[in-house]
This record gives sequence, C-alpha cells and structure tokens, in this order.
Amino acid sequence: MKTPVTVEAVTNEEGIATYSYTRYAATNDTVTVYANGDRSKFSTGYVFWAVDQTLTITEVTTGDTINNGANKTYKVTYKHPETGRPVSGKVLNVSVLENIDVTVDKLQNVTVNGVAVVQTSENNMRAAQITTDSKGEATFTISGSNATVTPVVFEAASTNVANTYSPKYTADTLQAVAAKVTFGAIQAAYTIEVTRDGGETAATGVLNGRKYNVVVKDKDGKVAANEIVNVAFNEDIDGVISTVTSAQFVKIENGKQVGYNGKKITVTTNAKGEASFVIGSDAVNSYATPIVWIDINNQSGKDANLDKGEPSAVAPISYFQAPYLDGSKLVSYKGTTETDKFVSGETATFKVQLTNQSGKVVPNSGYTTKDVTYTVYNTGANNVKVGDVEIAPNRVHTLVAANGEINVTTVDGKSSSVKVLATGVAKDGNKEFAFTSKEATATFTSTSEIPNLFTGDIHSFDTDKETVVFTDGSVLKNAVKYAGETGKTYVYRNVNGAPLSKDQFVNILKGATSGVKVTYEVKDNTVTFYVVSVNAGGTKPVDIIGDKASDATAVTTAKGKVTVTPNIGLLSTDTAENKRLAVQSNVVTEINDSSVTVSVVETSTAGTYTVTLTKGASTATVNVTPKFGQKVTAESITSSLAVNTNGKDLTLNIGSALAGFTIANVNPDIENALDIMTSVNNNVITIAKAPSASTEAVQLIEKTLKVYFDAQATGYVKETFVATITIDDVTNRTLAITVKPSP
Repeated sequence: MKTPVTVEAVTNEEGIATYSYTRYAATNDTVTVYANGDRSKFSTGYVFWAVDQTLTITEVTTGDTINNGANKTYKVTYKHPETGRPVSGKVLNVSVLENIDVTVDKLQNVTVNGVAVVQTSENNMRAAQITTDSKGEATFTISGSNATVTPVVFEAASTNVANTYSPKYTADTLQAVAAKVTFGAIQAAYTIEVTRDGGETAATGVLNGRKYNVVVKDKDGKVAANEIVNVAFNEDIDGVISTVTSAQFVKIENGKQVGYNGKKITVTTNAKGEASFVIGSDAVNSYATPIVWIDINNQSGKDANLDKGEPSAVAPISYFQAPYLDGSKLVSYKGTTETDKFVSGETATFKVQLTNQSGKVVPNSGYTTKDVTYTVYNTGANNVKVGDVEIAPNRVHTLVAANGEINVTTVDGKSSSVKVLATGVAKDGNKEFAFTSKEATATFTSTSEIPNLFTGDIHSFDTDKETVVFTDGSVLKNAVKYAGETGKTYVYRNVNGAPLSKDQFVNILKGATSGVKVTYEVKDNTVTFYVVSVNAGGTKPVDIIGDKASDATAVTTAKGKVTVTPNIGLLSTDTAENKRLAVQSNVVTEINDSSVTVSVVETSTAGTYTVTLTKGASTATVNVTPKFGQKVTAESITSSLAVNTNGKDLTLNIGSALAGFTIANVNPDIENALDIMTSVNNNVITIAKAPSASTEAVQLIEKTLKVYFDAQATGYVKETFVATITIDDVTNRTLAITVKPSP
C-alpha cells in the first residue's frame, strides 16, 4: 500500500495548475484534485506507470468521417508494463464512450465487430472483446449510421467463470481512447438543382404536362452520377391540410408518355448528374409543386419520406389549363415518328408544328405553314444534302420550302449532324401565327459506327493497333480500341462474367476455331468487353498481325517452289491465252497451296511471264520463261521384254525418269493384227495371241511385231512411239523403241 502524498499547486492566469512527479516501478496512481478549503469540490484521474506505452490504438482506415454503413478499422497493441514486450492472449474490451453510462435515448447507432456496444446499467452491458496475437496486436472494426463516437479500448477483468471476462467499463481501468469518428451520409452535403422546362402553365392530359430537370452535385461541386433522387409533390407532404393536388407523375417508356405513375417516384442521375421527370393532371385549374430530395437514412436510398437534414429542393410550381394554341416548334421526323436520331441512309424531314402550352403538337389546328424559310447548319464532320444541295461541314445553306418542309440526308452514308432554324407564318383563313427562329437538330449515325452498347461477332483484331472490328452479320463496323487509349479504363469478362486480363482476352480471339460473340459497352471512361460465346458457329476472328506473318511465310515458301524455266506440255504454236493459262496451271501445281492466289501475265518480252503470288497483304513476284513443245524422246524411255508368268503372253515394260510419265493408246501394227492383241496397265503392255490365232505369243517365231503407243510426261508434249520386237526361228527376241515415223 502506497503512502498518500499531498502537495499544493497554484493556478496560472488561465486558471491552470500543474504538478509533475516520477515513478521508477510499474504501478497505478489515483490522483484527486480539490481547491484549498473546499474538499467537496474535486476531480479524480488515474495514472498507469510502465516502461513503455502499455495500451495503444492506431488507425488502419484513415479519415474521421465515414459514410453510413461503411466501417473504420483500428489496430490495438498491448505490452507488458514491466518488460515492455508484446503480450499474447490478452483479452481487451472495445466500446464507445458515448454509449457508456447514458440513458437509452442517447445511445449512438454503432457496432464494434458486429456487437451493438452499450453500458446503461448492470443488466444492459455489452462490449466487443478482442484477444492479442503473438505480436501483442488485435484489430477491431467499428460501423455506424448518423453517429459521432469516441472508440475506447480497456482492460477486461476476469470473472468467477473460467475464460470469461467482464464487459464493464470503469474510469480507473487501463484504457486507450481514439479520436472521434463521425458516421454520416456523404450525400448530406450534396446540393440539388431542379428547373422547370417551360412556362408555369401546362396543358392538361397525360400526353401534355410539364417536364422538370434535376442536377445533383457533391460537396465539391462535382456532378453526382448514379444517385437516387426521390420526387413527390410538396402539396402532399408539407403537412398543411389546405394544400392538395390532383397531379401525378407521368410514366415514360421509350421516350413516350404512356400513363400516370402515382404520387411518389424516384429517378436516377446519369453520368452528368442529370435526371428528369414529367408531371401531369387531368383537372383544369389544378396545380402542383414538385419537391426532390436524397434519402440519407436508408440504405436503399428511397424510403419515400423527406426527413430533416436530407438534401432537398422545391421546384417551381406548374398550373394546369385546358390545351390551347400557345406557340410553335420545329420538329424532325423519321416518316411519321418524331425523333432527332437517324442512321445513314435515312431521311430527316423537318416541319414546323403548332404547339400548346406544354410544347406538344396541337392536332388539327386548322393552320397551314407554307413558304417557310429554313437555314441549315452542317454541324457534323461529313457532307449532308438538303434536297439536291450538298453542304460541307461548318457551312450554312438557306432556302424557302414552298410546302413548308425540307428533307435532309447524309452523303455516302457517313455520320454527320445538322442544326436547322425555321422562320415563317402559319395561316388559318384571315388568322396568322408568326414564328421566328425555331430550332431543331438531327444526328445521323453511320451503320458502320458502333454505339456505346453493342453485341456482335468479332470479325478481326489487330494486336499492333490494339483494335477489334465487329460485324452484325452484314456490316463491318469501324474499328474500336480494346486497349491503349489514354484516359480510358478497359475491362474484360469471360462467358461466366469472371475478370480477364487483356492478354487472356486476346488469346480467346487467337484460339477460337469459329465465331466469338462479344458485348461492347462504354460507360463514361470505362470500356468493357463481355465475351458472350466462343466457338458457337460462324467465322473465327481474323488475326491481322498474326495472319500477316503467316501469310508472308506462305508466299515466300510458294515462291521458292516456282521453276523459272519449266517445261510446259503445250505446243509453242498454241494461242497466247492457252499458254498463259498453262503457265498458271503449272505454278499452281508446283506450289501446291490453295491459300496462295496465283496470277500470271505475259511481259513485254515474248515467252516470259510474271507470276504474282498473293495471300492477305503479302505478295511476291517471279519471272518464268517456260519451254513449250518439248516432247518425250526415245532416249528418255527405258524398256524390257519378258515372258508373262502365265507362260503364254509377252510382257513389255515401258518406263522413264521423267516426272508424270505415262503411256496410252496401245495398239499392234495392222500387219500383226491376226497374230496378237495388246492391253496396257500402269505402263506395262501385255502382248497376247489374237482371238483368231492358234499360236501363243511366246511361241511365235520368225516374226517382226510392232506395237504403237503414245507417251507423255509433265511439261512434255505427247509423242507416238513404236516398239519393234524381232523374233528368230528359235524364239530369240530383240527389242527396239523408236519414234513412230510420220505417214
């Protein structure tokens, strides 16, 4: 037991008194401070002495403001007070000071490691318990919503139950406190702008109404994309019984107003932080005031209740009256459909239409618009045509349309755009309605351009340019980058939606044996390629670079096989075209590669031909000077005569070293027709007795047999030969092969 020490300290001009002392052992002190002469007014604190900081908290997740529902992680370190070494297995409690010794209505909405920490009474006490590892460290995570808290870690006291520790916090417990952290919606600092598109009086009816535009920005003034905005009518939620409205929101499908959509809706901002909605009413003399807000106390973002502190804005009021003629507008049509988007080949027809107070076309107004003056600005990158007049980019053309309308198209199916102004007078008998400088635009998109969302087959890819070319089955689209564009993020997904690297995506294209279908999507600066199917039919993608290398190899190989002075089995007296075709046929046979295209033209030097070999973008040429009219000679023929294995016939073998050597049209001389007959198979002539003869061929004596045959070889003209067999009186036979004499 330590001896109490009492000392006096005097406050300075700020009312602060200080006292310092030193301990040389690990121990704890209780320090009580009171004013001289009044012991009833005091304050107590606690000092924990150690060789090093025993208990510390450090941030893992930085920042003192966290979005609702997110979390912040801390690391705790515990060291032995006497040795300063990390302690393993130390159990510690974690809570927040704001939830300790308060009434339940003051509790902050936070959890620590999933535990809703609280200490309001002995019967309502919970803390998150953590245990240090071999490094003396442990972590905890705190999460909350619309709360500001101070995390506290304190020593857990053991209980009478084995391995059980009390969650109770007391001021004299060893503890460490972190800085305050606030959980709130980042959207709480957002701003909303809402504007009415048109005047305050709108026409009744679901097809009329009034459009409103919304812009959402974050605390830094940057647009907030993909933000959910709640929309209602102030008359319905302001709590004032006397303010009511019959207005409803209008449902929009494919750009058309199709029906009413209730009293409360949500809209989502686009990449520019913009959204819009339309209100309408069937009741004359009704009115409505839209109010928009961002929900910050519900994770869905749409609990349909406007709470205090949520970003909100009240829109300008709209009044509803029966439709009446109020103005005019210039409209572009595709046929009878109003649109400002066209594809190449389509015609944009511009007409002036009279409108009601909602800006909608008044049907059957009785007015006609003729002799309208149109001014057409080409705001695109390619030429457009107005009637027969062609307008270049950044040029203007003015004309008067006697029938009140003009037709605009693009030139050569290319993309472009126009801005059109119209001025004129609408007439109904003696009544006139003048309109001035009404403006409309139209955009023409080439069918070869690829939109921001497109699904099609990959026709080809270029690994040097890092581009792919899509096809929709009939039209090749313009090449798009699959990587390498500054400021763009590229994402690739396989057929199961799993991430791919760029190389893995390219390897799918390279390895395909048939078609590869891919969805291409562009959102802001992110370009995503979703592989839909692989090898599901169709044509495999063309590898521009890979095929270029293989094409060059194929052409080089083919060139090496071409003979520059070939023998062509065609007479030199044949026609020039037949000789050219014969040369081409000879080259096709020599290279033996159907993927290489062969073309042949005769040069200015008669008898010399230029052969061009082509595959893809690779080509090679070689000049050949063929020899026409070359014939097989007797010297190039080999022959032998033997007795057939049947012992009756003679076998005459005819051969040659020439490629493609064959014989045909084998016949005996007419003088031998009564003695022998002949047949041929694979250049082997069989000589047998004639049907009317009684002597076998092997038994013939004192005879001269002549057998005629045609012989030819690859590149050689056909020649006729005679095989002369001389037989003496004892069946000795001699053989000679000579060219058949001309008659």
